[in-house]
Amino acid sequence: KLEFDSPTTPFLKFHLIRGKEKGKKASRGIEYSRVCHCPTVPHTDTLFSLFNPPFPWKSNSTELRLSFFLSISASDLLSLIPIISVLLFLLVKLEMDDNAKSQLVDEETSQTAVPMMARNKKPALTATSVRRTGTPQSSTAVPVTNRRSSTGHSEKTDKQLQPVSAAPLRKSLPELATSKNPDGSKGMRTITRTPTSSRPTKNDSATKLSASPALHSSTTKFGSSSVDTTARTMSKKSVSKIGTPSAQTPSVKSDLNRVVKGSSTLARSPSSSGSSSLSKSRDRSSSSLSNRKKVATPEHQDSRFVPLPQLEVNAGDDVRLDLRGRKIHRLNGSGMNLSQNLEFVYLRDNLLSSLEGIEVLTRVKVLDLSFNDFKGHGFEPLGNCQVLQQLYLAGNQITSLSTLPELPCLEFLSVAQNKLKSLSMASQPRLQVLAASKNKISSLKGFPHLPVLEHLRVEENPILRMRHLEAASILLVGPTLKKFNDKDLTKEEVALAKRYPAHTALCIKNGWEFCLPEIALESTFHFLIEHWKDQLPPGFQLQEASIDPPFEGDACRCHFIFLKDHGIDSNLVLKYQWYIGERTLSSFKVIPDAISEVYIPSCDDVGKYLKVECIPVSGETELPPVFAISSPVSPGTGCPKVLNLNVSGDLVEGNVIRGCAEVAWCGGTPGKGVASWLRRKWNSTPVVIAGAEEEQYQLFIDDVDSSLVFMYTPMTMEGMKGEPQYSITDFIKAGWPRFELDWAGLGEGFSEVSGEGDECQRETGGARDVERNTKLGEWWPLGKGGVAPPSVSNVQIIGDCVEGNTIKGAGTYFGGQEGPSKYEWLRENKDSRGYDLVLSGTAEYSLTKDDVGNHVAFRYIPVNFEGREGEPSSVDSNIIKQAPPRVINLRIIGELREGSKVTITGTVTGGTESASRVQWFKSSYSSFSGENGLEALSMSKIAKAIRIPLGAVGHYIVAKFTPMTPDGEAGEPAYVISERTVETLPPSLNFLSITGDYAEGEMLTASYGYIGGHEGKSIYSWYLHEVETASGTLVHEASGHLQYRIPKTAIGKFVSFKCTPARDDGTIGEPRICIGQERVRAGTPRLTFLQVSGKSIEGSTLIADKIYWGGDEGDSVFRWFRTNSEGKQTEINGATTSMYSLSIDDIGFFVSVSCEPVRSDWARGPTVLSEQLGPVLPGLPTCEELTFEGSMIEGERLSFSASYSGGTRGNCWHEWFRVRKNGDKEKLSVHDCLVLALDDVGCCIEVTFTPVRNDGIIGIPKSVISDVIMPADPVGLELTLPSCCEAEEVIPFKRYFGGKESEGEFIWYRTKDKLEGNVLSSLSDGCANISICGRDLAYTPCLDDVGGYLALQWVPIREDGKLGKPLNTICSDPVTPGKFDWSVQRVAEWLVSDVAKEDQCWAVDRDWTGAEKRGGDRCCVSKLPILTWKTLTAHPAVTEVHVRDLDISTYSGEGQYFGGHEGSSLFSWYRESNEGTLTLINGANSQTYEVVDPDYNCRLLFGYTPVRSDSVVGDLQLSDPTDVILPEPLKIEMVALTGKAEERDVLTAVAVIPEGERQQVVWSQYKKDVLYQWYSSDPGDANSLKVLSSQHSCSYKLCFEDISCILRCECIVTDVFGRSSEPVFADSTPILPGIVLRYAAVSALNFPGNRFDSFPVKGVPRIDKLEIEGRGFHTNLYAVRGVYSGGKEGKSRIQWLRSMVGSPDLISLPGETGRMYEANVDDVGYRLVAVYTPVREDGIEGRPVSASTEAIAVEPDVLEEVRKKLDLGSVKFEVLCDKAPSSKKVFEVGGLERRILEINRKRVKVVKPGSKTSFPTTEMRGTYAPPFHAELFRNDQHRLRIVVDGEHEVDIMVHTRHLRDVIVLVVRGFAQKFNSVSLNSLLQIES
Repeated sequence: KLEFDSPTTPFLKFHLIRGKEKGKKASRGIEYSRVCHCPTVPHTDTLFSLFNPPFPWKSNSTELRLSFFLSISASDLLSLIPIISVLLFLLVKLEMDDNAKSQLVDEETSQTAVPMMARNKKPALTATSVRRTGTPQSSTAVPVTNRRSSTGHSEKTDKQLQPVSAAPLRKSLPELATSKNPDGSKGMRTITRTPTSSRPTKNDSATKLSASPALHSSTTKFGSSSVDTTARTMSKKSVSKIGTPSAQTPSVKSDLNRVVKGSSTLARSPSSSGSSSLSKSRDRSSSSLSNRKKVATPEHQDSRFVPLPQLEVNAGDDVRLDLRGRKIHRLNGSGMNLSQNLEFVYLRDNLLSSLEGIEVLTRVKVLDLSFNDFKGHGFEPLGNCQVLQQLYLAGNQITSLSTLPELPCLEFLSVAQNKLKSLSMASQPRLQVLAASKNKISSLKGFPHLPVLEHLRVEENPILRMRHLEAASILLVGPTLKKFNDKDLTKEEVALAKRYPAHTALCIKNGWEFCLPEIALESTFHFLIEHWKDQLPPGFQLQEASIDPPFEGDACRCHFIFLKDHGIDSNLVLKYQWYIGERTLSSFKVIPDAISEVYIPSCDDVGKYLKVECIPVSGETELPPVFAISSPVSPGTGCPKVLNLNVSGDLVEGNVIRGCAEVAWCGGTPGKGVASWLRRKWNSTPVVIAGAEEEQYQLFIDDVDSSLVFMYTPMTMEGMKGEPQYSITDFIKAGWPRFELDWAGLGEGFSEVSGEGDECQRETGGARDVERNTKLGEWWPLGKGGVAPPSVSNVQIIGDCVEGNTIKGAGTYFGGQEGPSKYEWLRENKDSRGYDLVLSGTAEYSLTKDDVGNHVAFRYIPVNFEGREGEPSSVDSNIIKQAPPRVINLRIIGELREGSKVTITGTVTGGTESASRVQWFKSSYSSFSGENGLEALSMSKIAKAIRIPLGAVGHYIVAKFTPMTPDGEAGEPAYVISERTVETLPPSLNFLSITGDYAEGEMLTASYGYIGGHEGKSIYSWYLHEVETASGTLVHEASGHLQYRIPKTAIGKFVSFKCTPARDDGTIGEPRICIGQERVRAGTPRLTFLQVSGKSIEGSTLIADKIYWGGDEGDSVFRWFRTNSEGKQTEINGATTSMYSLSIDDIGFFVSVSCEPVRSDWARGPTVLSEQLGPVLPGLPTCEELTFEGSMIEGERLSFSASYSGGTRGNCWHEWFRVRKNGDKEKLSVHDCLVLALDDVGCCIEVTFTPVRNDGIIGIPKSVISDVIMPADPVGLELTLPSCCEAEEVIPFKRYFGGKESEGEFIWYRTKDKLEGNVLSSLSDGCANISICGRDLAYTPCLDDVGGYLALQWVPIREDGKLGKPLNTICSDPVTPGKFDWSVQRVAEWLVSDVAKEDQCWAVDRDWTGAEKRGGDRCCVSKLPILTWKTLTAHPAVTEVHVRDLDISTYSGEGQYFGGHEGSSLFSWYRESNEGTLTLINGANSQTYEVVDPDYNCRLLFGYTPVRSDSVVGDLQLSDPTDVILPEPLKIEMVALTGKAEERDVLTAVAVIPEGERQQVVWSQYKKDVLYQWYSSDPGDANSLKVLSSQHSCSYKLCFEDISCILRCECIVTDVFGRSSEPVFADSTPILPGIVLRYAAVSALNFPGNRFDSFPVKGVPRIDKLEIEGRGFHTNLYAVRGVYSGGKEGKSRIQWLRSMVGSPDLISLPGETGRMYEANVDDVGYRLVAVYTPVREDGIEGRPVSASTEAIAVEPDVLEEVRKKLDLGSVKFEVLCDKAPSSKKVFEVGGLERRILEINRKRVKVVKPGSKTSFPTTEMRGTYAPPFHAELFRNDQHRLRIVVDGEHEVDIMVHTRHLRDVIVLVVRGFAQKFNSVSLNSLLQIES
C-alpha cells in the first residue's frame, strides 16, 4: 500500500487472485486499483503504466480498477514475487495545482503516457531531479525508485514519497544527497535503476515488463558543483533518453482489461482472438547498465519463428471488430460499425477495393485487410492510423506501395501474394518484419529506409535470380537484419556485404545493377557520375569522390578531385559540409562548424556514417553539390596522433616560448604529453636541455644563436603513447643590453632572505623581474644570478578519489632548479571545520577508509636547489567515495567432470558483500587472456555454483566474480580458471520416456536425457509387441527417428522405444527400453474428408470421395439428397451406395451426400454431410445404350432399341450401314427396320443413332455394330428345266436361298415317261426305266435322250458345305432331236440302206426345223419320206482344240467332241519351225506328248480327228501353236573361293553345278559362257562395295591395296539360247597381309666364313581371338584376352569404351587403358567395348581389333532393392555431406555432417536433421528437369554428386558402394521421364 499525505489521499492497492476455471489450468492474476477519496479527481499530469496502452484517469469516476493476468509457469505463488516487485516501483507523478482544482478534468483524457516498451530490453526507470526554491509556489511529487539487489528483486524498504509542498516534509521522506549550489539551493541527484530478473525464462522477452515515466514539459535544472559532477553527468544522460508524451498515443477506457501473454507469435495473419504485442522502444538503456548484459543461451535462440509484436489477446468487443468473409465492398457502407475506439479490426476475405472510411480508426493496432481486391493506390487514409502496429495486406492485387504513408508505430507488414514489382514506399521507422513473398518483385529500386527491420521475406519473386540478393538486402537494411527468407543470415553473405563501398545501398535504391564486390567501387562511382552528369561544373570532370576510413578521435579527410578540360581557364573553389547519420539510407544531420576538408569524429559518432557534400564554386556561382559517404566510424585505436606541431612566441633571449600540439586522441582519454626541448648549434647535433620538460620554455643566453627543437610525444590517461613529433625553430636572437647590479648596498636583510651574503648578479636582456618580498616589505631583485624564487602553480590532484586508490599531487614548479620540495596531505575535519595533517614528504597518498566522506587537501611547498622555499600552494579533492567491492583468493571447488557441480569461493573486500554475481565461461586455453576468448556457459547470477554442461567437456572452466555491495554497487570483476579441463562421462541415459496418446494416428515422441560427452549418432528403434513380455517386432520405417506415428497395423499392440546412446567418437553405451503402458487402440471412426466428385450434368455418375480414419472400415452408410432452389432437401430413394448417377429428375436440383462412418466392429462415427454440388444441368443429348433386336441371320428382320438421356427427347435420327471385312461402310437404309439380305452375309451391320434434344441440340452420335451376319440354311426355292433338244446344252433355272451358294449336287435322270407327284419327289436310280445320265449343272442331251424326258435332282449346298433338302423337277416335253442336213441324197441313202428299222416315225415339216410326233407306229405326211430316228444322228465334229502343258517337257492335247457317240478318235502332233514349216511328228499319236531335242526352238500343234462310234470320221482340227519350246534354264548351285585370303595369294572362283540330272544335261549340252565380276570393299566396311572393272576372270591375285578389304566374286552363266542365270556370289574374309622376308648382309667380321644369313622379319603385329571375360553385372571385374602374333609384343594399347545397345556410337572411358576394368552403375544398359591395338617392341603398330560384351546388367541384389524403392515412390537415405563444400575439393573426416537425402517421383532434396534445439532445415531442393543428373567419382566408390543446376549441387558420402549404387539407380529411375533411355528398360522393369 503506497499512500500520500495530501488533501486527497490516493492509495495504491494490490490483490493476488488465484482462481481455477472449469477445464483450465490454474491462473494467477494481479489486480491493480487506484481509489481517490474526493469529489473530483485531482489534475494528473501523467499516469505511468507497465502495460501498453496506458490507462488514463477517467474524469467522471472516483475509482479506476485495472486488472492484469499473466501466464506463469511456476508451480507456486513465489514466481509472482518479481512481478509484484516491478509493480511496487510503479511511479506516479501528481501535480497538485490550486488553480486547477475548480476546473473540469475532462482535459485529462488528452494527456496520455508514452508507452516505452521493448520485447527484449527494459528501459530504466528514472526519477526526475527536483530543484527546490524558497518560494512554495508549486509542489511536485518526487518519485524515487529503490535500489535493486543483485538478484534483480526489489529490496524491501519503508521509504515512501510525499508531494513536496509549503508544509514541512514528512519524516518518512528519504534523505537525498545534497550539496551547496551557487544559489544556495540544494541539488538532488538523479537515481537511475533498471529492474532485471535473475531467472531468465523462455518467455523473458515478452513477460518481463518495465516502464519509464515521461517528463513534465518544464525542464528540471540541476545545481553546478564539482561534488555533483558525476551525478549531473548521469542525470543528463538519463534525461536525454526519455521522450515527451506523444500526442499520437490513444487513450482507452479505464475499465478495459488487458491480458499479456509471454509466448511469441508467428508471422501470420492474426487470429480471431487477437495477437499479443509489446511496442519495441527505440530508447536504449542508460550507461549505468552497460555492464549488465544478458547472455543469450541456446534456449532463447530460436531461429525458426518470426516473433511478432505482442498485443492484448482477450480484447473486449468494444475494441475488436471481426468481419471476415462477409463480402463487404465498402467500409463506409451501411451496416459497417467503425468507431475510433476499435483497436483490432479483421476485414480479410472480403471484396474491399478502397480504404475510404478507415480514417476513423485512429486507435487501431491490428488491421487485417488480406485477401481483398486492393490494387495498390489509395492507401493515404492509413495516415490517420498513427498507432497501427500490424498491417496485413496479403492476397490482394496490389501493384505498388508508393501511397502507403509513414506509420510511426508499424512493426509488422505483410504484402505477400500480390503483384508488387518493387518495395518502393515511405520509410517505416519501427518496422521489424516485412513479408513480401509470392510477388513479381524484380528490382530493389526504391527500397525504403527501414532502420529496425529484422526479418525480410521475398520468396518466390523474380528477384531471387539476382546473385547475392541476401548481401544486397544486408546493405539496404543494415545490421539490424537477422533473417532473410526465414533463414539466418549466412556468414558468407554477411562477409560479402562488408566488401562493398558505403554508398552501395544508396546506389541500389536508385537503380544500380548489383555486381561483384571486386568491381563494385568503380561501378558505383560511374553510376553516381552518370547521375550527376547534368550538375557537374562545365569543363570539369569528377575524378574522385571519397572519404578516408573514419576512426574515433582521428582526422578524417575527404577527397574531391575535379579535372579541368583543355581550354578552361577558370578554377573551382570547393566548399564542404559534413553530415552524420545512423544508416546510409537514413536522413543525415548537419554537423555544425564541420565545413573543412578534415573532420575528427567524436565518441558519439562511433558506429554512424559520415557524409560530406562538396559544393564547387565557379566564380560567384555555387553549383549543385556532389557527395561521398564513409564507412561506419570505427572505435579509436587509443593511440594518439599529432596532427600539427608548432612553436609560438618571440625567439628573443629572455622570452617564454610555447610548444603547441594539435593531437588526435583516437578514442583515448586526453592526457598530458611528454615534452622536451633540445638545443642545436650551427651544424651540430641537437642536445637535450636538462629540465626543459614542459611545453613552455624561457630562452636563456645559452640559446642565443642556436635553434631549438621541440619534441612532443602524445600520451593518453591510459598510458598509451603515440609517435613522437618535433618542430624546429629559427635561430634565437640576443635580448636587451646587459647590466650589473650591486647587491652590497641592500644590507644584511637581503642575505637573510636570499640565504647568501655574497654579491650576485643576473644577466638579463629584458625588463627587470622583481617580486615583492613579504618579509622585507620592499622590492628586491630576483636573486643571485637572476634566478627567481621558487614558486608553484597549477597544483592538482591526479587520480580517482575512491577508497583504496592512490592519488598523486602535482604542480608546475618555477624558480630555477627544483630542490627537495615539500608535500603535505591533509584530511578534512568536520568537527573542527579544518584540516588535519595525515601524511608529508611524498606526492602520493593512498586513500583509506577514514577518508571516505571527507575532502583531502594537497599542499605543495616549492624548494629550489639551493634550499629556498617558496609560497606554498594547495588544492582540495572531491569528497572521497567508498571503494567498490573487490574480491581476492578466488578458487573453483568441485569435481571437474561433466554434470558435476562446482562452486566458486573467494574473499570480498571493500564494504559488506551482498548478492555478488557470478558468471561461468569455458576456455580452450589454460591461461586467462581476456574475456574475448571466452564462451559463456551461464548468465550472470547470484548462485555461486553451476552444474557443468556438456559443452564444457574438454575445456577449462572460467568463473567471473563481480562483487556487489548491499546498495547495488558493483566492483571490478575478477576471474579464476580451473587447473585442468573438464572430463567426460561414459555415454548413458539418465531418463527415457514416451509421450503421446496410444491411439491410431497419434504421434508418439520419445524423450531421453543423454550424458557422457558430445552425443554422436545414437540408435533409435521402435518395436511392436503382442504382449508386454514378448519380444517386439522392429518397425523399420521408424528406425532412427524420435517420433513414431501409430499406423493402423499397430492397433491392439504395445509400443516400445529402444535407445542406444553413442558418443561422437563411436563409443556405445548401454541401451535402455521404454514400453508403453497400454495397448494401441483404434481411433474413433470419422471422416476427415468428404466431397462429391463428378460433373453436375445429367447422366454423369457422382462419387462420394472420402477419407476414412479409425481402424478397419466396415459398411459405412451413404445417403444421397436432392435440394431444390428454395433449400428444401429430400432424400433420394434407393441411393445408398457411394456412387449415384444423375437422372432427368435431378435437373435443376443440388445434390449432396451424407456418410456415417462405420468401423468393422460396428462402431459408428458422426455423420458427415458434404457440400452441395449443382445445380444439375441437363446433359447433352446422349444415347446411353443402343442394342439390336432380332436374329443376325440372313432373311431376318433387324431393328434396334436406344435409351435416351439429356433432357426432353426431340427428333432423333438413325442410319443403317453394312460394314465389310475390310472396314468399308455402305449405307443401306434410314428405316426403322432392316431385312438382312445375302449381301449382308459375312458382313456386320452398324446402326448409328444421333440423339437430338427438343430444343434442337444435337448430341454425340452413338453406333453399335452387330456380329457377323450368319447365312440361313440352304434351300432351293425354285428349279425348272427349259425345252430340251439334242446337242444343245440345257441349263436349269434355279433360285437359291441360304447364304452364299456353293456348287450343289446335281443328278440328271433319263426316263421315257413323264414323272409326276410322289414318283417325282422320290426320284432315284433304283426306279424302273430311270437311269442317271449326268451329274453337272448343265447337261447336253445326246441321241439316247431324244424322245425321252430329262429329270433333275438338285441338292443345294452352302459354301460351308451344309446340304439342303433335294429338289426335283422334270422337263415338260420330251427331248427333241437336233438340226440335220436333210438333203435328197441323204434321204436316198437312208432309204436303200439296210439299217432301216421299224420304229416310231417322225414327220418333218418343210422347214426341216422340227418334228412332231403323230402317234402310232407310222405316220405319213404327204410328200415327205418316212425316216427312223437313228438315221437322224449328227455328223461327228470337235471344237475348242488346244494344247495344255503339264510340265516343262510334257504337253497334253484337248478338244470337245460333238456328233453322236465318240469312237476311237485320231490324235496327231505337229512341229512348226521358225520359218512356219509344219511337220508331222511321227509316232506322236497319243493325247500327251514328251518333248524331244528336235522340238527345241520350235512350236507344237495338236491335231484332233473325231471318229464316231459307228466309225464315222469327222474333220481334222488343229490347235493353236504353243510358245517356242526351250530347255530348263541354267542354274548355279553356289560359288566357292579357293586360295588364302592373304596378300600376294590368288583367289579362284569355282561355280558349282546343281546335282539334278536335267541340269547336268542342260549344262553339258546348252551352256555357252560363264561370266565373273570381282568387287572390293573399303577397309573395315563390308557394305561399301566397288566394282573392279578390269577383273572378269575366275581368279584374282591379291595385292597390298586389298589388305583389310573384303572381296566378292559374282558369277553368271548363259546358254546357247541367250538366256542368263541368276547371279550368285561369294565373299572372302578380310584380306590379311602376307609374310615378308628380308635378307641382311652380314659382314665377315661378325659372321665367320664370310657368309650371309637371312633373318626373316616377323609379320605385322596382330591380335587374334580377342574377347572380354566377365560375369556381366555392374559390380564385376572385366578382363581383355587375346592371342598376339607378329614378333615380341611391346606396349600395346587398350582403350575401354561404352556403347549403347543398338547404337553404333562409342563413348570413351577416360583413363581406362588397362587390361582390367571394373564396371560401375554408369555402365548399366551399355556394352563394354575394348579396342586392342597391338604394338611390337620396335614400335610397329598392327590393326586395332575390338571385342564387346553383352549389355551390362544390374547386380541381382541391387536390382531387387531398387525395384522395391521405385515401387514405394518415396525413399530416404542417410548420407554425409561436407560442411564447407565450396572450399574443399576432397572430403575430410572431421568436416562431414549427417544429412537426410529424400527422393520421390517429383523432386529430390537434402535435409539437415533437427536436434534438441533446432528443427530440420532443407539445404537443397530440386526437380529432375535437365540439367539434373547424378555423377559418380571413379576414384571413390563411396562418393557421388547430385547436380540440380549450375548453382545447386551437393557432394554426398555414403558408407558402402552398394548404397551408392542404390541411390544413383533410384534417382535415375525417378528421373527417367527426362532421359532418352528409360532406366526401367535398362533394369528390365515393366512400366
